[in-house]
Amino acid sequence: MTQLAHAAPPGTRAPGLARGKLNAVMVSFFMIASLGPLLVSGGTLPLSIAATGQTLFPAAFLLTAVVLALFVPGYLAMSRHVTNAGPFYALITKGLGRPAGVAGALVAFVFYSGMQCSLYGAIGVQGAAFVADNTTWHPSWWACALAAWALVALLGLAKVELTGKVLGVLSVAEILVIAGICAFGLAHPAAGRTHLGALNPAHLTIGSYGSLAAICVLCFLGFEQSVVYSEEAKTPRTTLLRATVASLTVAAVIYVAGALAVDVHYGSHVVADAQSKGPALFLAMSPGALSDCADVLFLTSLFAAALAYHNTLIRYGYSLGRDGVLPSAVAAVRRSGVARTASLVQSAIGLAAILATLLFQWDPMTQLFYIASTTGGYGIMVLLAVTSVAILAFFARDPHGESAAVRIWFPGISALALLGMVWACTANLPDLLGISPADPTVERVFILLAGTAALGVVVALVLKLVRPSVYAALAPIVTEEAA
Repeated sequence: MTQLAHAAPPGTRAPGLARGKLNAVMVSFFMIASLGPLLVSGGTLPLSIAATGQTLFPAAFLLTAVVLALFVPGYLAMSRHVTNAGPFYALITKGLGRPAGVAGALVAFVFYSGMQCSLYGAIGVQGAAFVADNTTWHPSWWACALAAWALVALLGLAKVELTGKVLGVLSVAEILVIAGICAFGLAHPAAGRTHLGALNPAHLTIGSYGSLAAICVLCFLGFEQSVVYSEEAKTPRTTLLRATVASLTVAAVIYVAGALAVDVHYGSHVVADAQSKGPALFLAMSPGALSDCADVLFLTSLFAAALAYHNTLIRYGYSLGRDGVLPSAVAAVRRSGVARTASLVQSAIGLAAILATLLFQWDPMTQLFYIASTTGGYGIMVLLAVTSVAILAFFARDPHGESAAVRIWFPGISALALLGMVWACTANLPDLLGISPADPTVERVFILLAGTAALGVVVALVLKLVRPSVYAALAPIVTEEAA
């Protein structure tokens, strides 16, 4: 039987996760898988064009990428001084205080879990349809969802290097197919004439960008996950920088190119075609073998995203267990550095989501996938805005040798921009969820977010009262030199 290492006492940094195992390329594979580029290009983009009637997604994606790029310097700079596998938890703690940090930790855990669990609904439905179209078997959606869940659970217990290699193969194949479809679409413009007006940000107005930003920023979520692997990176300072820049750049290029290819290929009929074709809009640009490959890779994209989010949540669970916010057993690791208990906890949450969908007869696509993923993304976007404010507060107390641009200007601008995006998402939340403004689901999303944050504050205050030593040691600052 494999021996488990004892969980480290709260506030310490005893050996746990596998140190020095991940280079920038492997970390970027985890991040790109979380982004789900084919899911965005082949699913979110066509549905968003159809729902909004907007054709300026290329410019909106480009502008959103610039805004998020402004968040990166301060985020990575603070992460160099606060190394932790639960970055939202650690950074908010050191910037805004322990109650806010624990609140951020629970929000991250709950809403990332929502994003991961939602993917099982899409995998189940899309997988069942794929099998039925290509064989004589007609499986139920839950059978396919359980099969994917079992594989994610198994790989969640494997060494991080193996998971990174699996995600690498799937991500590279996905990117190549997207590039091929985009090239075909751009090479066959509507009416034989290429037009690039949709790429010009000057065509965006504040009103039009507000609704588009609400969609675009959700598509980029996952770019922030490099810091989750800070304790396992070979050289954290360079590894995380390269991985973040690479994944954000790849996502921006893919999203802009995909949106532009769709606009160029379908021309003035793009909205009508999106409404009639739906998710097939993107894949239909390149019929034949490439489109067939994309059908398969669309499924693997969903699976890769589920696996990547599973790994992110393992590290949040491990970090919170190590510091005493969750039971210390959650921080138990194998000698290989695999946080086995945290992985099993996340697998149990995924299974519970599938079973709950069956028990309550929810629709796996609209109620499990679409609503849960959008809700999860909304919560994470709120955390990005709060983290920007925490970065400003952290460096205001001590510059730590960072330049004014890194500690003031970049996080300041990104904080304002992200708060604006949170406002845009809040104002457009019913549309994002695909429901009526009067639907009680909107109110439930706000209650879930506020309730989770409030629970985190209560947990922190209880720790302060009954376990003051644990409270005082939450999210200890560990510099690279100390690590």
